[in-house]
Amino acid sequence: MQSVVARILHLIACTSFKEWAENVKERRTMARKARTKITRCINRLSAICLVAWHEYSVNQIWERELIRRIVSRLTHKYTLLILERWSENMYELRLQRALMQRIVARIIQQSVYAAFERWAESVGEL
Repeated sequence: MQSVVARILHLIACTSFKEWAENVKERRTMARKARTKITRCINRLSAICLVAWHEYSVNQIWERELIRRIVSRLTHKYTLLILERWSENMYELRLQRALMQRIVARIIQQSVYAAFERWAESVGEL
């Protein structure tokens, strides 16, 4: 009887140990699968983040280039506008200067003519 009880106890112990060993093996397998899935998920998320970052960087570069072009065009247009206005002002200034020269020449000519007439009158009176 003792041997039967001992065998039953031995069988129970062996069965329990086998179940425990299978559970440990199953948990290790599950842990490995979980690590693999977590690693894949992290890699997938990292790839998504890198793609998003790359798109953002490309957009930033593109936007900076676009802003640089716009500023360049506006600066160029503003510079051209300033030069056109300066040119118009210089043309007006030349016209005004020529008019003033004609007026001054006419005044001088009239002054010389009036002085000559006074001289001629004073000579004629003598």
